[in-house]
Amino acid sequence: MVHYLELSFDSSTDIYVAFLVSASSQKAARIDKTSSDRVKSTPLGKEAIFKCVYTGNPPPEVHWTKNKKKLGDNCKFCVQKVENLNGVSVLRVTPYRDTDFGDYKCKARNKLGFDHITVKLLEDKSKSKFCETVSIFCHAHIHHLHFR
Repeated sequence: MVHYLELSFDSSTDIYVAFLVSASSQKAARIDKTSSDRVKSTPLGKEAIFKCVYTGNPPPEVHWTKNKKKLGDNCKFCVQKVENLNGVSVLRVTPYRDTDFGDYKCKARNKLGFDHITVKLLEDKSKSKFCETVSIFCHAHIHHLHFR
């Protein structure tokens, strides 16, 4: 069995710490594409939740992107919200504009490898008919108002 020494520097104490690590326990970052979501459909204003299942040792760093821009996990009122816990990364998207639909990527990386998956958020227009009808109804009646 192969082992190697891994050094870590603790800047608060200015001390290097050595760990003996078994090379056989190391695994490249991978995304389980059969357990992860690929396509979701939702109307404007309704949340869609994507899950990205990942593995790796050391545990991979995982993040989501849209149009090559990294999405944050610390924004309370964002269109997108990211949560990572125990091998599952969850992206919550509440689309308010047409540009919120489209492709999102989940990316996992550790020192032994990199993997990603592209997921697609589609607009479900069948559930938006009520809003369109109300909007047309309101616009039709506004033209009949007369002010004196």
